[in-house]
Amino acid sequence: MNNLYAGLSKLPFLSKSYSLKFLFVAFIGIHIPILALVALILFNEGAISPTQAFLTVLAFTLLSTVVTLLVLNKLLSPIHQLHIGLKDYIKSKELPDFAKGFQDEVGQLTENLDDTLVKIEKLRIYKENLMLLLSHDLRTPLNSVLSFTSILKSEMKDPQLLDLSNRLEQEMQSQLILLNDLLNLLKFEDGGLNEEQLEDIPLRDLLHTCEKLIHRKLKRKKLTLVLNHTSDYLVTVHENLFRQVLINLLTNAIKFSNRNGEIIVDARPENEKLKISVADQGVGFEDTFKPLLFDKFGNQGRVGTSGEKSTGLGLYLAKSIMTHHKGELEGNSEGTGKGAVFTLTLPCYKRLAS
Repeated sequence: MNNLYAGLSKLPFLSKSYSLKFLFVAFIGIHIPILALVALILFNEGAISPTQAFLTVLAFTLLSTVVTLLVLNKLLSPIHQLHIGLKDYIKSKELPDFAKGFQDEVGQLTENLDDTLVKIEKLRIYKENLMLLLSHDLRTPLNSVLSFTSILKSEMKDPQLLDLSNRLEQEMQSQLILLNDLLNLLKFEDGGLNEEQLEDIPLRDLLHTCEKLIHRKLKRKKLTLVLNHTSDYLVTVHENLFRQVLINLLTNAIKFSNRNGEIIVDARPENEKLKISVADQGVGFEDTFKPLLFDKFGNQGRVGTSGEKSTGLGLYLAKSIMTHHKGELEGNSEGTGKGAVFTLTLPCYKRLAS
């Protein structure tokens, strides 16, 4: 806190009110011209002309206005320091060292802000420890069980045991998907995106990477991924997060597609924004289900065409990421059995030269 604020806070009649400090400074500033005029009259024993009186008041009015504004601006510095401290914490996660012990409204605000940031920091550390637990102590055993199950299946001859192993593998995969979704959610909800985190990336390259990651799922259902006009654009995005959006939408389309169908990804400009749609020919949904599409756990319980389970987090996470890109995500369907179309809207893109 600056010396002016600290000094005024030592005055008993000003210590408990920030607004009184402002009024006190303004009161003095307003009366400087009057005091100057009184002093001029006294020193000249009352013999001053109207012109001298006018010029004196005018000069000291201008001077006192400038000085008062400078002092009042300096009196605002405690609030500026709180603002800077909060911004620094958001950026670096280092707790600011606020000056405390003042009794007015700013002092109370400082105390409350400091207490809140300390609590947030404790929660952040707890969250990091939880993520470490989920990532290492839970994901590693699940991956190990999946590996052992795969080895056992290759050695099994009994149809019943093989069926049980398949069920166990599916359950472990579902749990692993849920765990990964939870980890992605915890990581992403730490904060938004700034321009430094965004880069121009060919949309086609992102989709080819996604296609490699979902290749087995496509092959299992004999689905064809069709890419239309996706090689024409650069998208300005956070690469890892936006790839997660595409993977979530493609995985969702696979899950609810019938065998031997197509999943079509199309890109087109519209109203100075880029629309990227992911369309499937699967089970679709009724309008009554539309409000639940992007709710956290809203899709939990929906089963895919091959019995795949939903965590209810994939679409929620995708929409959250799009919001932080200042974009949109919406889903539409003409009804049950008529497929679904999920459309991404990005505000920043570039068209590649043909």
